[in-house]
Amino acid sequence: METKSVLITGGLGFIGSNIAIDLMHRNQDVTIATLSKRNIWRIKENADSFEIIELDITHKNHIKDALKRIRPDIIIHNSVFGAYREKDQDRTFLVNLWGLINMVNAYLETRADLFINTSTISEYGIKNSPFEETDPLNPLGDYAVSKAAATMFCESTRSLTKRNIITTRIANTFGPFERSQDLIPYLILRRIKSQEVQLNSPYNVRDFIYIDDVVEAYWKIISSYDSTTSSIFNIATGIETEIGKLVKMVETIVPGNGSIQVKWNANEPRVKDLANHYSASIKRIYNELKWKPKFSVKDGIERFYSWIENVALKNEEIKNIYDI
Repeated sequence: METKSVLITGGLGFIGSNIAIDLMHRNQDVTIATLSKRNIWRIKENADSFEIIELDITHKNHIKDALKRIRPDIIIHNSVFGAYREKDQDRTFLVNLWGLINMVNAYLETRADLFINTSTISEYGIKNSPFEETDPLNPLGDYAVSKAAATMFCESTRSLTKRNIITTRIANTFGPFERSQDLIPYLILRRIKSQEVQLNSPYNVRDFIYIDDVVEAYWKIISSYDSTTSSIFNIATGIETEIGKLVKMVETIVPGNGSIQVKWNANEPRVKDLANHYSASIKRIYNELKWKPKFSVKDGIERFYSWIENVALKNEEIKNIYDI
């Protein structure tokens, strides 16, 4: 694909930074938009390859001015609030819904080819079968409700304007540059330090997907969006993994003394913990874009641990962030 100008909001976050680095390696011209440039550690080694701008998506005029100057061909909207237990209801809706509305409206005033709204399978709520893009939504909690409303705005705007607006609903992503307190890095790092882990039920399930598969899915969308008919795609594995089995996987992959010591029922249950089933169908994205994940959860944990050993432990800044 020829070089495109790509703007990524939330581009210093976990998923955004991985997408940015991948697109940079594919010779795309990437601008990263972030609320603050201070949290630059994920892309620090490649910082000279990007233009990094500070942008508050809750301010319409700031967005319009930035888009007029950058003139992006593609906008990947990754800015988010409330995904990590933040409890500010006003800001959750201000960023996730109104920020999205501001970005989409600004996009409509440009000649950009594509707008990608990054969302979550949390939009579906709790169901007894793999989530499909055509399922009615039943979001539970402010974060999921705000993301579902944002997706509905995207769908309505796409229908009314005939512009290319695509939403991705992503499963539980893990891998390099993830926050250390998230489940899989938490398990790996505690295993390395021979520390007890505190979890809820071993029978809780998630659909875990490795970050490299998510990044590849975005590239498939970017390079093939003009040949797709759908506007919403699940990015997942379609496979449920029990937390108890995940612990055993980490125990097998990461060297340590004996078994991982787990204190079960130690935390307040999250909404997802109420689900007996939790996975998303990937039939649509496979049929239209020929994408499917390359890495199993086990493969992903092995690659993630290798990154911690060979990159994180040799980089003082990342080592400190991961507290290892």
